[in-house]
Amino acid sequence: LPAPPPTSLNDNSVLRRNLKRELLHALAVEPRSHSEAMSAASAAVSRRDESDGGTVGSGSGASSFRTIFTEVLQSIGQQRKQGPRASGPPTFELKPEGSHEYDPSFYHLRKTEHQHAMDSIARLRRRKLGASSMGKASIMVLPLVAKPPQAHPRFLSSR
Repeated sequence: LPAPPPTSLNDNSVLRRNLKRELLHALAVEPRSHSEAMSAASAAVSRRDESDGGTVGSGSGASSFRTIFTEVLQSIGQQRKQGPRASGPPTFELKPEGSHEYDPSFYHLRKTEHQHAMDSIARLRRRKLGASSMGKASIMVLPLVAKPPQAHPRFLSSR
């Protein structure tokens, strides 16, 4: 079933959730510049929003999209530290706290992209556990996927 309809005209939770999912998987594959992350997220989100009747492409919707994109990027990504000789644009990488939301069956990534993403997700999870467990990370078993998302409201009673 599709996501439940928005509760009001200003409800952007579906757009925010879709953007977060797209950005998380794009940043899991490799660090990206702001414009690369924007194009990765907007290409997939605009397809969904066109079918949902969203207003991403219209005048005020475009500025709202940029605002939401920036908020989501800051929540799941961090700017990568560049050396003194770096000449390219600043790049963003996935924060270790977001590594548990990676889905190895995400359909917008190719097989090779999933392989790169799994390597970086494993590194991020070890880093996240290393900070909290002080040496016990080498003996811990990490789950491959996170717990499933909340069910559609019509199916909550059966869960």
